[in-house]
Amino acid sequence: MILDYLLGLPFHMEEGETYESFRGTVMRLLRALKPGVSEFILHPALPAEELKAINPHWQKREWEFRLFRDPEIKGLLAAEGIRLIGWSELQRLQRAPR
Repeated sequence: MILDYLLGLPFHMEEGETYESFRGTVMRLLRALKPGVSEFILHPALPAEELKAINPHWQKREWEFRLFRDPEIKGLLAAEGIRLIGWSELQRLQRAPR
């Protein structure tokens, strides 16, 4: 499978970062997407006690979990015409006759 763009954000929490500032950064990235296939690397997780015990950045993992359920993000995706797909659909689309 071929990607046009690979996107990611720092794994660790930035100093003073909040969910709102994180969401704002993601929204700016989404608005700046160019046509094509982009992979956005996230590490979403529910804030379970085990995660809290092993990951000092567990809260950012929970933010990543919330992100694409957030009404503002959903609205932005719709407004920008961004379509979320999985690897199986990407593979099918790339193998389809043109």
